[in-house]
Amino acid sequence: MAISVSQIEILRGKLEEMPEVENPDRKISNLEAIRMMASSIRDLQSRGYSIEKIAEILRESGLEIAPTTLKSYLTKVKGSPGKSNSRSSGKPRRPSSSTSREVKKKASEKPAASVATKPTASSKNSAGVTPVPPGSFTPKEDSDEI
Repeated sequence: MAISVSQIEILRGKLEEMPEVENPDRKISNLEAIRMMASSIRDLQSRGYSIEKIAEILRESGLEIAPTTLKSYLTKVKGSPGKSNSRSSGKPRRPSSSTSREVKKKASEKPAASVATKPTASSKNSAGVTPVPPGSFTPKEDSDEI
């Protein structure tokens, strides 16, 4: 059954007016739990508690978390008051394949003086290909063609 655009606008308005559901017993992830307690955990750290000791306190209280995971979550939560985007983890992005190709090419280039490319007069073969002296092979740049 089709629905009109005006009906969708009315429905969207109703959805946006709905109050937030308060459910203190709902289950949340460890990351969300750390996000909610981050300021208290940082306060404990400033009072001299180690990450290991804080993780132990949390485990004793029912939140199963390793010290390394706790440290990682605190780093993720550091600058984000709301939900964080899992893709924006602070890790540098991998360069595109064209960029990495250029870097590899520049790194593998030899100075022009070290390669002898002077062909001899009798170096042409029947196929029209000029042979290259041993040790002077240079690969051609990749192309986007298949």
